[in-house]
Amino acid sequence: MGHEHNFEVFNPYLGLKKGRCVGASAIPCLKAQNPYGLIQNPDLQGQSALPSLAPDVMELKVNSDGWYFHNYAILTLRSPKSQFKDSEIKYYELDSAKNGPSILMHGENIP
Repeated sequence: MGHEHNFEVFNPYLGLKKGRCVGASAIPCLKAQNPYGLIQNPDLQGQSALPSLAPDVMELKVNSDGWYFHNYAILTLRSPKSQFKDSEIKYYELDSAKNGPSILMHGENIP
């Protein structure tokens, strides 16, 4: 984990309720680079463990040439006067190398 070019949703960690990595927005990454693999012997900087990934969120898709899709997020903030109670964030992926459509892959409300 750290400087990654992929999409990750983390379980709560050290008081952070929602940790997200939306890092696949610009630099292409090959599946062969194994960006979702665990780093061997990481520097934990005094912590007892690394944050863990949420099991219910999928990895980015891979196109026929072996490149991971790009992804992005759209955050909708609700004002106190809004008819909607919560803000929301939606995460999308797309095969930008082949000009593919945006595909909703995950979304969540933010109270």
